[in-house]
Amino acid sequence: MNTVIEIERKFLVNSLPPLTAPGKGTKIQQGYLSQSEESEVRLRRAGKKCTLTVKQGKGLERKAHTTRISQKQFETLWPAVLHKIEKQRQVLKHGSYRIEIDEFSGDLKGLMLAEVEFSDRKTADTFEPPPWLGPEVTGDERFTNSSLATYRHPDSQISTGPPLSSGTGLPVSEVPPEPAPLPDDIASAMEDAKHAVGAIPIVGNNGDSKVVLITTRNNNRWIFPKGNPEPDMADPEVALMEAAEEAGVKGEINGLPQAVYYWKGFSRYKIAYYPMKVSEILKNWDEKKQRQRKVLSFDEAVELVENRSLKQALTLLEQKYTGSNLV
Repeated sequence: MNTVIEIERKFLVNSLPPLTAPGKGTKIQQGYLSQSEESEVRLRRAGKKCTLTVKQGKGLERKAHTTRISQKQFETLWPAVLHKIEKQRQVLKHGSYRIEIDEFSGDLKGLMLAEVEFSDRKTADTFEPPPWLGPEVTGDERFTNSSLATYRHPDSQISTGPPLSSGTGLPVSEVPPEPAPLPDDIASAMEDAKHAVGAIPIVGNNGDSKVVLITTRNNNRWIFPKGNPEPDMADPEVALMEAAEEAGVKGEINGLPQAVYYWKGFSRYKIAYYPMKVSEILKNWDEKKQRQRKVLSFDEAVELVENRSLKQALTLLEQKYTGSNLV
């Protein structure tokens, strides 16, 4: 295994520079076997070279552990990948620097990004980008490869920066739209995901709504109540039951469910999280001794939960329910 500290800056590409051409370069297929806020496990095939990489950290400086794998190992693991991207990579010399230019395809067609790797932070800080490079997006979570693979479009994600400017090959959007439809292969994989049901309990109204979070039984993560479907119960009934048992809250379903996907080992799960208007918070409930419980603002909840699609679901619910929708 090769372990390195990567120091990289990333830029949008306004137009391809001289000595490059659209659609040329090395074809790269990559996807993610595991993703969290601080790490990711990436499977990649670049030309004939296949690798498995664990990356830790985010922003300018990251630690990367890379292992070379065979084509057969790649083909074995590839079906287990849910979030995938494809791109063409061209490499251009700029003085003493090596600039990698990625031209994305599929739902990301029109997006071009450039990465420049440095030996140390001082060199990174003094780098002068050539004029054909556009705005810098180093540290912008919308433009990490894992986010692009997950959300299919920078403006389909929770906004971590200003709307995209013109000249990027992508439309300007002041409010992030719903994510684009997924390609058939990913949609099919998601249809095969194991089904679960949960509730996002919402307390309050008139612009002062908050949510009820609980911990897992081992108290190492903050989540919302959820459980397996019951054969003799409708999903909304299961959601209310799990909310009462795990979080000690009662109320009624107040909207359509938000679909959240995640991996547990090599199994895919799809949770239908129903927004729930809370009418009563119990002092004693079934799992009180097994979990912690907090009532937090939407922003605080987004910071605590780890799953990216759950963060997005919370952001969409905040826009919908912190007004007068809960009555």
